[in-house]
Amino acid sequence: MTLGASAEVRGSAGLEYRVESALEPRGDFACYLARDLRLDRPVELMVLETATPSSPQLASFMDQARLLARVNHPNVAAVHGVGLSNGTAHIAREHLDGDTLATRLEHGRLRPVEAVRLGRDVLRALEACHAAGVVQPELAPGTVVCLRDRAVLVGLVAAVDGASCERDLFAAGRLLYEAAAGRPWDPAAGTGDGAAWRPVPRRLRGVLRRALAPRVEERWPDAASFRRALDRISATGTRRSLIAGGAAGAGMVALAVAAWASRHAIAHWWDPGPPGGQPRELAVLPLEVAGGHPNDSLGANIAQLLHAALVNVPGLELTSQRRVTAWLDDEGGEIGGAQAAAARALEAHWVVHGLVRRRGDSLWVRATLYDAEGAKAPLPELHGTVHDFAEIADTLAIDVLRAAAPDLEPAYRGVQNLSGVPFVAIKSFLQGEAAFERDAWAQAEGYYQSAIDADSDFALAHWRLANVKRWRRLPYDLDLRQVYARVGSRLGPGDRMQVEALLEPDVERRLARMQAAVDSAPRDAYTRFLYAEELFHRGPLVGRGIEHAVRVMNEAIVLDSSIAEAYNHLFLAAVREGHGTEAKRLLALRRRVSAGRSPGDPNVVALMGLAYDERFEPWRGWLKRTYLRWFADSAEVADLARAARLGAPWFDIPQTQIALDGIVLARGPADSLSRASAHTGVGLGLLVLGRPGAGLARLDSAVALSPTAEARLQQAEWRMVPQAVGLPALEPAAAAAWESRLETFAADSATAARALWALALGRLAVADTTGAERMRARLAAAAPASPLEPLLRALLEGARGGAAAALALSDSVRPLFAVNHPPDPFAGAVFHIARATWATALEDPRAADREWRWYEGSDFDGWPSGVPQAGEIEAVFGVWARWRRGEARLSAASAAADTLAGCALLARVTELWRDAESAFAPLAARARTEAEACPR
Repeated sequence: MTLGASAEVRGSAGLEYRVESALEPRGDFACYLARDLRLDRPVELMVLETATPSSPQLASFMDQARLLARVNHPNVAAVHGVGLSNGTAHIAREHLDGDTLATRLEHGRLRPVEAVRLGRDVLRALEACHAAGVVQPELAPGTVVCLRDRAVLVGLVAAVDGASCERDLFAAGRLLYEAAAGRPWDPAAGTGDGAAWRPVPRRLRGVLRRALAPRVEERWPDAASFRRALDRISATGTRRSLIAGGAAGAGMVALAVAAWASRHAIAHWWDPGPPGGQPRELAVLPLEVAGGHPNDSLGANIAQLLHAALVNVPGLELTSQRRVTAWLDDEGGEIGGAQAAAARALEAHWVVHGLVRRRGDSLWVRATLYDAEGAKAPLPELHGTVHDFAEIADTLAIDVLRAAAPDLEPAYRGVQNLSGVPFVAIKSFLQGEAAFERDAWAQAEGYYQSAIDADSDFALAHWRLANVKRWRRLPYDLDLRQVYARVGSRLGPGDRMQVEALLEPDVERRLARMQAAVDSAPRDAYTRFLYAEELFHRGPLVGRGIEHAVRVMNEAIVLDSSIAEAYNHLFLAAVREGHGTEAKRLLALRRRVSAGRSPGDPNVVALMGLAYDERFEPWRGWLKRTYLRWFADSAEVADLARAARLGAPWFDIPQTQIALDGIVLARGPADSLSRASAHTGVGLGLLVLGRPGAGLARLDSAVALSPTAEARLQQAEWRMVPQAVGLPALEPAAAAAWESRLETFAADSATAARALWALALGRLAVADTTGAERMRARLAAAAPASPLEPLLRALLEGARGGAAAALALSDSVRPLFAVNHPPDPFAGAVFHIARATWATALEDPRAADREWRWYEGSDFDGWPSGVPQAGEIEAVFGVWARWRRGEARLSAASAAADTLAGCALLARVTELWRDAESAFAPLAARARTEAEACPR
């Protein structure tokens, strides 16, 4: 079928698009200008006109749709939708009403300022693409559309692989050369000063020579570096001609001389461009301490505080202190007269450096602003005492802005969070910040605690300590809510918004508050990272899939590529989703951020490498496990014991969890609690693999070693709850024995609600609604405030066929179950599975899918040990949920994307249940049959 003008394209929502005219094809796909009839807007449709469900062309087309949809950036054409109907697959993409660069160049080369602006737009687009794991193999003048306010990439894309990012950067160099010179790049021309370079503006030549260097290692290392070099050209472009000449040079000298006449003139000399333009970058170097000890941290402390004061100024980018430290290490720790070299090496517009003198409590600070050309502007000397430490940094920040970018001064908010904090506390806090920057989290924790010891009302130190302990998965024995009530007013607005959001118990409202915090500080990487982390762990509880978290986490990395924990999360998602190429890329990036192990912290990079090998290179994973079993030292075994139970709930590699906990049993501590925890890990892994007989036997072994009341109660719940959601049931005789055990717990007020809840589920599993109702009534009498009772009422309504009433009843207690600590560790799984089942009965597949995907969350306290936590239990039920979700996606599929997503879910379920026990054989066989019917 060939689409003509006025043809109609249908999708999952019925009539969606009216084709208006044909456009140039995109690769192997036809392309049309169409009208989106629902939103009344023009779109570009890429169409595959022979889209049979089993065709490799359709699979390739849908891969392209997913890759295009990964990138959300104003310099990359947006994807609005995808669909499959009547043998025609389509991708709806943003329609851009502008000429391509190829058309523009038919009328001659671009003006220098236009060429630089084009290059910055293209490189910003490549930064976003590479962060999302996407490259632009078609990058050329024909795939760049020039709009009035920006350039936009419209070509097809591919997944990052090997040297593909390097090829993108080389292609960007060729593109910019052609735009500036008016003719294509000839590789034979070399990179000297021959005729090939004469049409190129002189200030652009050095940037493009590096971009087009014959050897890869001589080129720009990444899109951000290339873009910042163009930013510097743009920054000086308003005061200096891009085409250098005698008159321009003389004018610049005259301007410089005049600039020194007054502070106001200095400000204009350093003004790098009009307000509202691209952010300008500043690097803050550690200040030298006159007559100080080489290890005196005072100068570094002032630099850190100055960095913190300026970091949220809109339009100003701060070079990360991690990069500054790395450059300084390369210089042997001495700055000397290398300030201008620092600006060039750090690819910043300016650097700040200076001298601190201290006499007793008195301080004198004299700082200077340097640009990459070596020009410098001294700032006024400041005088104060160590008790005015924050105020000195505040005044210095204002002086820097006035000299460098006076148009940004009105947006400066001042040093926040530190007013009235004593110097000794600030100093410890800044040491903690520096340790955090280099991923030495155990050291950071110690410094933050020292800051709190020096000032118990130091709100920002409490907040940072809480975060570090959370990321180290350690218990935090201080009530943050109480601290916030006492000293929260001393936090800056952004930090207050973040704390208030995390103290919100309702996950939906919590995420909305965190989004508001991001919106209030759009260039704050830390705020965006906190939001992304919350989305990773708890977003799926309210239907926000892991892809949402991945997008926000990539945005945080674009703002600050040095956040190690951000790469950890993205790597986790890639492994869980089975994306080996992406996981490999992220692991390589993570190693660059910080490969070393800091004292007191687990060897995270080594554990990530093991997880990658176990999922994608199993032979190498086997070798590593063999080494650990026979040769690991005590530190490696300790790391293993902490991380072994992450295999199933975090990385979706239960076989690895079983193997690693087996090593812990063989080489780890001999105490009963440690051995019980390892047996629990093995048991949970076996349950994920559909082997309940072997899995429950291991859990029983754990209970025998540590027979706490919680362990024995869960032991009985494992026999009742799974069958209530459709998993294989126990033998009747065995069920009676466990019901008797639960009745014992029902007689204890501390455990009555949970025991009666489990007994009610056991009755529902055998369709005994009368017996379940009796248990519900007993629960209501024993624990009238328990949220388990209204959930049981909803379950009973659902069992009687009242799906709508069941959903309404369960909605009333949703905030109490969409949490990482539900009132019973099994309750969250039952809540979401039941709601998905009811939504399916009401023929609402979208609502059902939102509930099914709750298992994508990965939240639990600390390094899992002891009895199973809710997050670990949900990993067991999550395989069952994936199967039900995959079936639902296929049965309601209205587009190829639904078919492919459902098939991917079923394929993973069949992998996990490959060696399932006989009780699971019918389920495994059904999943395998459904997966085999999927397109190949």
